[in-house]
Amino acid sequence: MKKNLFVLTLVLGASYHASAETFEGCPTRGEIKMAGSVYAATASNNEGIWLGIAKGPDEGDIKEFTSATFYPAQLNNGRASQSAVVKCSYELSKGGCVNLQYIPRSPLPALDLRDASKWRRKKWPYNPDYYECIDPAAWRCRFVLVRPS
Repeated sequence: MKKNLFVLTLVLGASYHASAETFEGCPTRGEIKMAGSVYAATASNNEGIWLGIAKGPDEGDIKEFTSATFYPAQLNNGRASQSAVVKCSYELSKGGCVNLQYIPRSPLPALDLRDASKWRRKKWPYNPDYYECIDPAAWRCRFVLVRPS
């Protein structure tokens, strides 16, 4: 009986934990809306938004996805002192570029790379390491949102 209760507890705990996770990827060209030099897209399942301001003299429509960057949360004495940051970069039709940053809705989730097969670790001499995704399909540059349970 105790063994069955233990197995049931494990199964329920695993299913609850899995339901608290959501995958998110860089928005596709068609999902991004432009208003002046501000670019925005709604995240999957309304978990947040992507927001960015064009760099360069000319805005224009999104021409193509170029890369994504994931900066892991920074820990200080075992506690997150800075949340993880995700940015997706796009080239614009008139020559500029825009970096859309992921802004999650509250309560703030933890952001993580569970499947890092599309991400490559990069090292900086003076800054924390980060990850870059250069897959040509924006939606394949995915990460996980883990909501507090």
